[in-house]
Amino acid sequence: MNLALPDGVAYERGDDGYEAARRATVWNARLPDRFPDVIVQAHTEADVVAAFRFAAEHSHRVGVRSGGHSWAANHVRDGGVLLDVSRLDALAVDPATMTATGGPGRKGHEMCAALADQGLFFPAGHCKGVAVGGYLLQGGYGWNGRVLGPACQSVIGLDVVTADGEQVFADADHIQGNPSAEVEVRTAPDGTILGSPRLVKSSGVKAWDEAVLRAIEKTEVMPRDVDGRVPAPLLIELRPKR
Repeated sequence: MNLALPDGVAYERGDDGYEAARRATVWNARLPDRFPDVIVQAHTEADVVAAFRFAAEHSHRVGVRSGGHSWAANHVRDGGVLLDVSRLDALAVDPATMTATGGPGRKGHEMCAALADQGLFFPAGHCKGVAVGGYLLQGGYGWNGRVLGPACQSVIGLDVVTADGEQVFADADHIQGNPSAEVEVRTAPDGTILGSPRLVKSSGVKAWDEAVLRAIEKTEVMPRDVDGRVPAPLLIELRPKR
């Protein structure tokens, strides 16, 4: 295979191991009839960088799988690159600072077990086996969401690989100022977001406004209040720092 990707981690359609790699990305045997051009099983952050640079060079879209806990296997697409980061599952716990550093492939129940040994806690998802990558990407709504809020509010920093393959670190200290955006969200009685969120008040930072809107659109369902209801409409203020 003549690809600019590390040996042993990439499978082109038709290669030995391709179908096994494709099947391994779903958890419920509901394998869709969709076939990526290339599947990359990342073992290191460098593999992720290489995959995105390859995709950018070849104008490929990228689907990402952390735990594969998508009922419809939305990460498996026709064409493009399927990036499997389930092997990036390292976890380091620092009891002194009450923080943990984990990979996107780490299962939430495994993280909670490791934290519990140190007298710590993280608001993981409802279902055993959900990896933190996809869980946090949609906000992180679990059993404790009504009390502690979405799990993404417990994240203090991210190692990010951009679409062009640049690796950066992002946290509140790496954002100039503390921009605040206000967004109106309309929901159905069950919390399902109706239509697109509306930016009511810009933060003055276009990138932050866009990030806020994208995050809410990916959330899809808002958590219910302690009384079991979801106020409609919701006016939400979001800023990098609390």
